[in-house]
Amino acid sequence: MSEDRRVSVLTCAPTCYEVMSEPRTSVPFEVVHAAQRKACDAVWEHDLRAACVIGAARYYNRFRLNASLLIRGGGPVLYAANFFEPKVPPYT
Repeated sequence: MSEDRRVSVLTCAPTCYEVMSEPRTSVPFEVVHAAQRKACDAVWEHDLRAACVIGAARYYNRFRLNASLLIRGGGPVLYAANFFEPKVPPYT
């Protein structure tokens, strides 16, 4: 599928599912990703145009985004990352 096709499918998607809201767990990456993949497959079984939102644990950790998170062979995927900086004392 070309890059242009992926963008057009995504922009036409009528529905978007965040299948695991900011995974708040310390279990291994493979466990979280397997659960996300299974949930996305269940969504696409009913609507191949629906976008599936996933991201790395904990809390969509942007430092853990890499190629191992990619889901291929399904519908459109949005990869979420947390860009908030933690508040560190002293709070300003």
